[in-house]
Amino acid sequence: GSNHFMEIAKLRAVRLLWAQAEAAFGRTPSTVRIHARTAGENKTLFDPHVNMLRVTTEALSAVLGGCDSLTITPCGFDAHLADNVHHILREESHLDKVLDPGAGSYYVEALTDAVARQAWTLFQAIEAAGGFAAWRASGALDAALSKAREGKEKAVATRRRVLVGTNNYPNVAERRLDAASRMPGGWRLASAFEAIRLRTERHAAATGRTPRVLLLEHGDLKTRKARAAFCLNFFGCAGFDVARGESVADADLVVLCSSDPEYLALAKDVCPRTTAPVIVAGNPKDQIDALREAGVADFVHVGSNAVDTLTSWQHRLGIEDNR
Repeated sequence: GSNHFMEIAKLRAVRLLWAQAEAAFGRTPSTVRIHARTAGENKTLFDPHVNMLRVTTEALSAVLGGCDSLTITPCGFDAHLADNVHHILREESHLDKVLDPGAGSYYVEALTDAVARQAWTLFQAIEAAGGFAAWRASGALDAALSKAREGKEKAVATRRRVLVGTNNYPNVAERRLDAASRMPGGWRLASAFEAIRLRTERHAAATGRTPRVLLLEHGDLKTRKARAAFCLNFFGCAGFDVARGESVADADLVVLCSSDPEYLALAKDVCPRTTAPVIVAGNPKDQIDALREAGVADFVHVGSNAVDTLTSWQHRLGIEDNR
């Protein structure tokens, strides 16, 4: 995974737990062999060069954590580049010459201990339930995995967890429709955002036009610039053509970027002048009803579920999944 120190701690904890489990079951002590593989869930179709950074960090975590063997899976780049990561870590960084470099680090040791303790508590609960087979048959495993997956998906959808180039800092000029079929199968965190982005690309290819979002800035300089930058990222994640300006003539969506006290007057001025839906950047809770009466259609802010919001606006703009 991409959490560098957590991945180191997890592998270090495995060796502690292996020894503890053998002692608990009265087994003769033996050495556990650990094979690690770079993750697939955090890899992305868009901005694929970031995948190289991801797998390099993951490989480094695995080696520092003490894995015995490692598979680095290419994703969005050639296989020989994945091989090169092995060689760089071994031949240039000399990581094969060190043993447990995290030992003695208070942070790594504390994290390893915390992971081991929680894992041992879970192990004891599974044994108390009749063992792994019985625990799995009861549906507890599926429930735990579903809960973890939902938590990750929500963090990505609300952009609390950043996937560079996908749910934040998108390159709106990038086109990846032809490369979509080359992504590996299985569940990935970026899938929902990628589906939105590819839907926009197919629409643009079919109609010759990308939906245009106008960011209309007004009033307090600091607030309007911050909210415009937020919306540039937010709507850019859908592959929309997002631009700052004042003319609402050819906009498909108009986003008001201002301060909360100035929004109502701005909405009353702009809404009658355009047939495009008007959105407010922010969440002025005490003005929601008044702004809707003035013609505002929606609100986007840091608490918004970007996947739901962008999908909804695609449907309202007539961007459907026609393949």
